[in-house]
Amino acid sequence: MSWQVSINSMDSADASALLQGWELEFGLSQAQVDHVDQVAASDQVTQIIAANKKTVEESIHTVKIPTIIFDGRRHDGLVSVGDLG
Repeated sequence: MSWQVSINSMDSADASALLQGWELEFGLSQAQVDHVDQVAASDQVTQIIAANKKTVEESIHTVKIPTIIFDGRRHDGLVSVGDLG
């Protein structure tokens, strides 16, 4: 199952519940999970995401994901192992 596809199809509450469950499975305490939620909803994180989005859209001009930059060039989408060499 592709978790990214599943998460993208969920509403915010369901996605948060899934991620919180994983955090607990990974060993975080409930207080730590609550802290992650608080930080994730902060203005600082919103600003960081906006700045990263601007970089991707205006500086890198990402067309497909993944986008890899190496050897002075942007490579959009999947790149074969041979092309990476």
